[in-house]
Amino acid sequence: MAILSPCVKSCRLDDESQLCFGCGRHVDEIMNWRYYSNKQRTAIMDELDERMAKAFSPPVGTGS
Repeated sequence: MAILSPCVKSCRLDDESQLCFGCGRHVDEIMNWRYYSNKQRTAIMDELDERMAKAFSPPVGTGS
């Protein structure tokens, strides 16, 4: 069975990180998702939480 897309229908790219605010994928990953193998999809899925935290969390020591 194919691994489903992590898309949450909230597509908007962050200018700095070039990640989607909704799913955490890069635009090339979004565009090519249907062509990836399950192994490639799993590798991307395994990175998404860390990507999102790193890209969208306030820097340490900012008090935010």
